[in-house]
Amino acid sequence: MTSADLQTAWDFTTATRENNTAPMLTVRDLALEEVGRQGPTFEVMNVEEFPTVADHAELLRRVELRMTVPLYLTSSQLLFDLDEDLAVLNEDAAGNIVQNGTMEMDVLVLVPRSVLTAEPHGLLQNGHGLFGSRNEGRNGYLAIGANRNHYIAFSVNYFGFDEDAEDLAGQFLLGRYEGIESFTERQVQGMVNQLLAMRMMLGRVASDGVEDEDGNVLIDPAWIDPTVRAYRGDSQGGIMGATYMAVTTDVTRGLLGEPGMAYSLILNRSVDWIQYEALLKSGYGDDGINVQLLLALVQMAWDRAEPSGFAPYVQNDPLPGTPAHRVLMHVARGDHQVSNFSAHLMARAIGAGQLASDDAAQPVFDDYFGIPQLVGPVSEGSALVDYDFGLPANPALNLPNDAGCDPHDRVRVLDPSYDQQDTFFRTGVIEWACNGACNCDDTGVDPTAEVGCAESFVDQCR
Repeated sequence: MTSADLQTAWDFTTATRENNTAPMLTVRDLALEEVGRQGPTFEVMNVEEFPTVADHAELLRRVELRMTVPLYLTSSQLLFDLDEDLAVLNEDAAGNIVQNGTMEMDVLVLVPRSVLTAEPHGLLQNGHGLFGSRNEGRNGYLAIGANRNHYIAFSVNYFGFDEDAEDLAGQFLLGRYEGIESFTERQVQGMVNQLLAMRMMLGRVASDGVEDEDGNVLIDPAWIDPTVRAYRGDSQGGIMGATYMAVTTDVTRGLLGEPGMAYSLILNRSVDWIQYEALLKSGYGDDGINVQLLLALVQMAWDRAEPSGFAPYVQNDPLPGTPAHRVLMHVARGDHQVSNFSAHLMARAIGAGQLASDDAAQPVFDDYFGIPQLVGPVSEGSALVDYDFGLPANPALNLPNDAGCDPHDRVRVLDPSYDQQDTFFRTGVIEWACNGACNCDDTGVDPTAEVGCAESFVDQCR
């Protein structure tokens, strides 16, 4: 075969910024205009009281609110039937996205015990993990951080990418190929719902508070300092958090835990992929090339919701009508679920540097291509911080790291993680918060291991 016989060696298209981001920005702008500065209306659905420390060491109460938000899909269905048309963005005859009534979304608010004794609290929004829900962190890291660092924390399901969407993802993997359009376009609505939850908290809740039907105060507006507001998320919440931080108009600082992009890179390199790959191969054939082609095709649709279409605009070249943002990226070296390679890709897209200690005896673990080193403290730009757990590097092959104990959820419960993000959220300064190099030595030998390492090992590794 010669070059004269070759018709196409490689053919691909690239998307414009407008093509990837326009649907999300259109829905965002329409929704924020619809709800105004006060945000969506809501009603109180449930309250759990914890009168004493014995009832709950961190929380005074949990409050479940149900907010009503404008809907921009053809349907807000939660469950799926093979005979139903799947929800997509709602367009008029001219192809413009238009509102289609409203939908309801539940928001979980954690009121820490510290509101009784401390200054007004900031607002901290949490993003949950893969196919998870707003209930992630209701007793653990989020409740601890809220009480420890004085935040009223809240969370809402990533509609379209939460526990209710797993069935739709399964249908697509099994062969219902048109499901990818619904899967990704529902995530546009879901991301805007996240923005509307923050708008509601810093609007209606911060100005008027929350009372039950008997007039009892559940959330006192005097407890809230609406000038302090931030986003934090882990795993899927850290991944999709980059999209949140690219499009939010109300939050300028965020923490992306266990982050990465794009999903076409992350999926193959995750231990979570095994079960989903089995479904995909049963629907499309047991051929590795077909799997890669399908993931590449899916990625082109997913670019309109996930960070591959938005990360370059988080910090630099902000999207229209959007402020510039800064993020702190916490990465667990050797992560089994979100490849470190995908975190480095995201850092380069955002323009983040790698934070290094001002102690020359504590250099960074590795120097990454295209990611400059920053000596803390820094008050401009975004930063990636590595935490080491004594694991081998992620494989160079298209495989997950499965060596040792998965460090995936361990960084978020370490003291330096809490301290660093709190300082960043409140002051904009990113300080070196670790005891030397950021690490956990699970042998118990290293005296410089971070506070919280032993507890995280017990929780995650036994």
